[in-house]
Amino acid sequence: TFEPYTLTALDHLLMPTYVCLLPIFRVKEPSACIPILEAGIARFFAEFPFLAGTVTKVSGHADKSNVLQVRPPTEAFLDEYPFVKVKHHSERISHMSCVRGLHEDLIPIPYETPTGYPTPGLRFQIGVMKDGVVLCVQWHHRLMDGVGCAIAIECLARCCCSPQAARIKFLTSPREQKAMREQIQQSTRSGVKSQSQAHVGAYGPFGYRYLPSQISVNYVFNPKRVETLESVCNDGPRGSSPSSNAHAPLTSDDVVTTLIWLCATRARHKASESVSSAGLQTSSLMRYVECRRALQPPLPLTYMGNAIGTGISHCTIEDCGLGNRDIILVNGRPEVSPETGRCLRRLASMATVTKQSVAHDFVSGILARMHSTTDWDSCTLTPVDVSVSSLRKLPLYGLDFGPTLGRVVDVEVLESVLHGQCAIKPAKGRGPDVPWEVRMAFPSEVLARLEEDELFRWV
Repeated sequence: TFEPYTLTALDHLLMPTYVCLLPIFRVKEPSACIPILEAGIARFFAEFPFLAGTVTKVSGHADKSNVLQVRPPTEAFLDEYPFVKVKHHSERISHMSCVRGLHEDLIPIPYETPTGYPTPGLRFQIGVMKDGVVLCVQWHHRLMDGVGCAIAIECLARCCCSPQAARIKFLTSPREQKAMREQIQQSTRSGVKSQSQAHVGAYGPFGYRYLPSQISVNYVFNPKRVETLESVCNDGPRGSSPSSNAHAPLTSDDVVTTLIWLCATRARHKASESVSSAGLQTSSLMRYVECRRALQPPLPLTYMGNAIGTGISHCTIEDCGLGNRDIILVNGRPEVSPETGRCLRRLASMATVTKQSVAHDFVSGILARMHSTTDWDSCTLTPVDVSVSSLRKLPLYGLDFGPTLGRVVDVEVLESVLHGQCAIKPAKGRGPDVPWEVRMAFPSEVLARLEEDELFRWV
């Protein structure tokens, strides 16, 4: 058991929905992995009981409404939402990549946005496939972020390696997690005003809704062509934004985010022309930026809760080069056209300014806003046309779960079917030749236009 605690102001900013990471194992005897995982999960929750808690709304809070707490689950609640479920499947692991959708048969808690309360914090499902195991790690986004979940999965791996050990050395402890939450709460109570306006427009009353008509699809980008786009973006002028750092090179992450925004904006415009002759004329982008080190004093990178900052960029359809040829032949070789290069640099400048704005001033500004508001549901992420979160650097591939399960050979990401949600998946290794995998959620008519886009198809 554990002492109930209130989620931090940074936790309340995130969407009330579930997210999943799915480590994948290829083994000869998948059923033999079930008792290993069950024992490891039992030990994991014994070591970190607060992650098994129930997220619930509390009444009677001193000066805030819609405040969430994490409380120990009741026996009745555990009957409905057990710590781990086991489900057997007749398909192979490769079947996952063929399905255009959410693989809802792999997750323990059905998607619903916004979620009702009380609701589980973190749960597991062991998917036994013909040629391996898919472990679904599903958590409520107001409990923790992707970095926090990666820390939890690393701790679980240690539990699966030694479930009966008297002591296991972890990256963190419940006591340390409590101290980190108290640090955020102290920063919130201080209510220090900030001059930063980066968060303006990014937060407000929750407006997303679950749209079952949308489809979530996995795409793979050629790393050499991403590298080409990176050169195109860094070798020319990026625009006239006074706040952009002209000397800081754009990263591959910046470029892939820009590519997603550009191609999705064009696809949404073309799909909307069937409804309105003018089509959609503007597009907004939200970037999720991990900001543990932006707090003062900085949070340790092992913090399991939410520490995400966001900002919104805007462009018009004219910024996107709708009628351009994206790829042209130069001396018999395909190259990005100068017009499309200018579009990429223009949008990359906008998107990078948004990322750079998420610094200490941003965090102190949003915490001051949360301190002053009386309704914590009035300050959460607002709907945008395209949002991109990057999990590229999460160190999940190769995690050792012991001799029976072996190492993680693949990772799937499911961020629910919320409009425009795009996730850059963890890298399958290091180096310039590692493909970029991206999961994108849009209505089917938008995805059809996206897959016709010349630049998108080329990458």
